[in-house]
Amino acid sequence: MLTSLVLAFPILAITWIGGKIFILFSIVVAAFVFYEWNSFILPLESCLIRGCGWLCYGTFSVALFYKTSASILILIILLACCLIFLASYARNYWAVFGFIYSSLLAMTLSFLSAHAVFFLYAVVWGTDSGAYFCGRIFGGFKLAPVLSPGKTWSGALGGLIIGIVSGMCLAGIMMEMCLRKGCIVFSIACFISIASQMGDLGESWLKRRFSVKDSSNILPGHGGVMDRIDGLVVASVLLYIMTTAFNNPIFL
Repeated sequence: MLTSLVLAFPILAITWIGGKIFILFSIVVAAFVFYEWNSFILPLESCLIRGCGWLCYGTFSVALFYKTSASILILIILLACCLIFLASYARNYWAVFGFIYSSLLAMTLSFLSAHAVFFLYAVVWGTDSGAYFCGRIFGGFKLAPVLSPGKTWSGALGGLIIGIVSGMCLAGIMMEMCLRKGCIVFSIACFISIASQMGDLGESWLKRRFSVKDSSNILPGHGGVMDRIDGLVVASVLLYIMTTAFNNPIFL
């Protein structure tokens, strides 16, 4: 908990500053995710795949930093195809998924507005906290014991409620709320909260698939960067899709 509080302040400050600093921050965070992903899905001797992966990520990062728009999506596809070619030779497609996973995180965070990112933080962090405390307090039936034995239905429901409430409270501060806007914000927060929990379950399954407890030990008491932002990745992609599909709804 202490580590989370210490990290929250600089993260919020960098998000508030925005611009190139926030884009660089997103790239660095996604780079940690890419490193941790590769560390437990690729054997150490897979130098060719690792090298190609980092070359692709470096190229992608430069394009993103200079605010390339639609071409970034094309770049992701082309670079992923390059990785697929190498991974097929090594019979390991997980490196491709890791590249797409980390690149989408950096891209969607960079493309979202500052208000949208703060809203994303509120929902995802509220979901994580609500799921943790409600699960500890109420316990009950397991949510998905095969994927993550520790998660319960009470935690999932508590996380959903707290995530929605957190998002709506922040939205109420950032804009004037009416019934129509409230319903839209409620729906968006609900989808993001569910996506966040699905991302959490997905990473839990991945770690069990490769028999690792934590993605790394870079964060004291919390494991790795992936362990802390697993829900944020899926949620940020979904929020970006919604804001793009609905032409930047409300304050997002």
